[in-house]
Amino acid sequence: MTAMQPAESSEEIRQRVESARELQHNRLKKYNIYCNSQMAHRHLKTTCPMTSEAEAILKQAFASMSLSGRGYDRIIKVARTIADLGQSEKITGQHIAEAIQFRNHVQGIGRREGIFKKFVLKDLIQ
Repeated sequence: MTAMQPAESSEEIRQRVESARELQHNRLKKYNIYCNSQMAHRHLKTTCPMTSEAEAILKQAFASMSLSGRGYDRIIKVARTIADLGQSEKITGQHIAEAIQFRNHVQGIGRREGIFKKFVLKDLIQ
């Protein structure tokens, strides 16, 4: 790796993950669920506040990528988890962009042509 910052140790990563899981549990226990992946669409509005930049990027991605409602929700859930790992109360544009990137990578593994190849993340973030 050629990163300028030293890599996190396994212990530091474990602590971040445990802290994120605790945040999720505390936020979601009133719905009798314990992690972001279990959220239904109805939970997203109250548990996933976003910056205006995040909303704009998500809106553009929804149109550009022809996302289904389920795909839209999944991006928000992944972005919420990324925000939790960073101890961020709100989902930012960077969190949404990273979630989209994960989605494109996973779906692009089996599908190298089509809309996923055409979608360029840098076009969303200015």
